[in-house]
Amino acid sequence: MSITKDTMERRVWFGAMNCGTVNFAEMMAYLQPLNWYAAAEVDRRRKRGKVRFRNVHIVTDSKYCRDMGNSKDLTPKKNGALWRIFDDFQRNGLLLHWHWRPRASVGLNVYADKLSKEARLVIKNGQVQERVDESGFAGPCTVSDFNP
Repeated sequence: MSITKDTMERRVWFGAMNCGTVNFAEMMAYLQPLNWYAAAEVDRRRKRGKVRFRNVHIVTDSKYCRDMGNSKDLTPKKNGALWRIFDDFQRNGLLLHWHWRPRASVGLNVYADKLSKEARLVIKNGQVQERVDESGFAGPCTVSDFNP
């Protein structure tokens, strides 16, 4: 889930992959929202005509993602290609700040975990939007499927 600070807009992202490690899956959960945000930032810069760095805070329950995201070297052997994408976001104006919180300690982490489990159950039936709307926890949300 991503939350835009200015508008407090919440956006639920979902999709499915059937190959890869747990760490790979954790990283993929951040790439699509960051890609969407980076594209929106390019449009914003065109309209205003100035470059402004944006702070992006990523709250994760993965110590691996936090440690690697805060590392100076984003080209490790393990998942190196994906970490280079995060490095590219930073070189293009998104200042990424990685924070670790235990899964059950933050309401939105609990909600995101619940959503991921629900998505695995209902994605084949195309019922994710209805489930998000029914939960009431997230408030008004847009559900974005990044799988073609």
